[in-house]
Amino acid sequence: MSDGRSDNRFERHPVLTWIFIVSVVTIMFELVLIVADLEIVRFAADSRKIYQYHEHWYTDFEANTSTTMRLSDSEKGFYVNFLVTVNELGFRWHDRVMDHPLPDPSVKPIIHTIGDSFTMGWGVNYDSSYPTKLQELFDPGGTVLNLGLNGYGTIGATGKSLILTQNYPPSAVVYLATENDYTDDKMALRHAARPLILRALLDQVNALRKHTRLANVWYAVRWWLFYRSNRVPTGTPWLDPHGVTISRLELNGPSNPEIGSASKVALRTFMDELQRQGVPLFVIGHGDGPVVADIARYAKEHGVQSYLIDFPEALRQRRDGHLNGEGNARLAEYVYELLLANGIGNSPQEVMVSE
Repeated sequence: MSDGRSDNRFERHPVLTWIFIVSVVTIMFELVLIVADLEIVRFAADSRKIYQYHEHWYTDFEANTSTTMRLSDSEKGFYVNFLVTVNELGFRWHDRVMDHPLPDPSVKPIIHTIGDSFTMGWGVNYDSSYPTKLQELFDPGGTVLNLGLNGYGTIGATGKSLILTQNYPPSAVVYLATENDYTDDKMALRHAARPLILRALLDQVNALRKHTRLANVWYAVRWWLFYRSNRVPTGTPWLDPHGVTISRLELNGPSNPEIGSASKVALRTFMDELQRQGVPLFVIGHGDGPVVADIARYAKEHGVQSYLIDFPEALRQRRDGHLNGEGNARLAEYVYELLLANGIGNSPQEVMVSE
C-alpha cells in the first residue's frame, strides 16, 4: 500500500530540484563558453577585472588590479591590445608597480589630469597615455596623476580628484571634457538613486563577471555591437601623423541652461573648492559637439580658462576614435604649454639653470 508520498523527486523537493537543474545548466553553459573561448566574451570578462561600482559616480577602478584588453580583427592583427594596471590608491599607474613606487607628494607641482577614457588613455599602454607624456615633459620635477576612467562624466572626474586631494593636493587640475560626459552623469545619478539591495546585487554580478564567462555574455554583445559599428574597411591606408597638429576651435556664445544641470552642479562645486584652495582649473573640451562646448562655455562663464580643441584622424586610433600614441603625445605638449604659460612648472631651460 502507498504511504501517500510521491516517488517523484521533483514533487517531493521542487525547490532543491530546480536549484540542482539550474546549477547544472549554468555549469554546462560556462564550460561551453570556456571551451569555445570566444574572444569577445573573453575580452568582456578580462576588461571587468579592474572595475567596480561606485555609489556616487557609477563606475570606478578597483585598487591593486591589472588586466590586458585584447581584440583581434579578421586578419589576426590586434586593434585593441593594451595593459591597464591600477595602483593601491585606485588610479591608473605604471604596469610594473614594483619598479615605480607611488610619487612623492612633496614633489611639486602636482597636476591632476581628470576625465574619461581619453584621459585614461584607452587603447594605449600607460607609458603612451597623455598624462604620462605630460609627466615626461615635467621631469625632473613635477607629479602628474592620471585620474581618468572610461565611464566618468563630470561627477566622476571631479569626485576622483577631490578624493586624491588628501594624498596629493593639486597645484593645478586639467579636465578633458568629452561629448558623453552628461550621459555618463545621468547613469551615475540613476545608480545612486537605486535601492541599496539593488546596488548590492549589482556588486555581486560584478564579482561574477570577474570570474565567469557566462556573466559577461550580455556585455560581450554590447562590445561586439560597438566595434562592429566602428569597423574600418580592409585596406584603409594608415595616416601619417607627421606634421599634424591639434585643431583649436572657437568657443563663442553662452552655455545652455537646459542641459547638464547635475553635471554643472558638480563642476561648480569643484570649481568653488579649487578656488578656495587657490588651485587653477583648466577645462579643455574635446571635439565640436554640443556637450563639450557647453561644459567649456559654462566653465568660462565662471572664470575658468576653457578651450575647445579637436584631433585630426591621423591622431586617432582606427575603429574607436580614441587617441593613438602620437595623439596622446600632442595633447601632452598642448597641456604642458598651457600650464607653462600660466606659471606652472619650469621650462627645460629653467630647469637646467636651476640645477
